[in-house]
Amino acid sequence: MTLTDLTFLILNLNSLVDRDLHKGVSLDEAKQHIERGDVLDWLEKKFGVDMDLSIYRDRPSAHEITEGLRQILGGNNGRERRKWGVEHNGICLLVAWVNELVQQRTWKERDRAA
Repeated sequence: MTLTDLTFLILNLNSLVDRDLHKGVSLDEAKQHIERGDVLDWLEKKFGVDMDLSIYRDRPSAHEITEGLRQILGGNNGRERRKWGVEHNGICLLVAWVNELVQQRTWKERDRAA
């Protein structure tokens, strides 16, 4: 995944919050989809035209993002409020955790020769 892959997802999630479309998405719902490995598909189905995640289709970055989120979940389940200040909303949790992937520098620079 690239930094652009991660920041594009943050922008899409942030847009949902700005338009109050995030309401009603629980932490448990978001964590369940992270655990299942279908978080990006779930977001696209749940929010339809309000969220464009087509850049991830058929790209390794979708799997890499999902695995990164799973790792965060595995090591921090139950610590969301203390560590990221999130305790009510699954979309806010995803914003925090994708931001965590950026901070961990899990992304790769694009190959300049490509």
